Amino acid sequence: MKEGDNRAIKRECTKAKEKWMDKICEEVEELDKRDERRKYDKVKEITFKKKRNISTGIKKADGTIVMESKEILERWTEYTEELFDDDRIEHLYFNDNGDGPSIIRSEIEASLKQMKSGKGTGNDGIAAEMLEVLLEYVIDILMEIVEGI
Repeated sequence: MKEGDNRAIKRECTKAKEKWMDKICEEVEELDKRDERRKYDKVKEITFKKKRNISTGIKKADGTIVMESKEILERWTEYTEELFDDDRIEHLYFNDNGDGPSIIRSEIEASLKQMKSGKGTGNDGIAAEMLEVLLEYVIDILMEIVEGI
């Protein structure tokens, strides 16, 4: 099929759709004069999209479709085990003392820069604009506070 053929088909489809819509609009206008209820029914018929309940089931790893509840549950179990299976040699190191990762300077700076200006102060009475002006000094103080926790 050539590029020009595609355009011609699209052009014909557009013309046919316009002609169909013109016909529908004429019907709606005619119903507007005679029967209000049928007019709304016609508009609903045109605009309402019917929902289809299509259940294709779930596919097993080998591609066969599973429809039974028990088999579906088994397949989901199998799938989640595959999804969360971790074969990596190196694992993340976690402290046993319950401490999380330390907060870095760039995170504090990013948080301060994201604060919106022109908002009311919180319980501490410190406005975002004040923190913005004293950014470097505030970051140093907040780093000390965070490291002390």
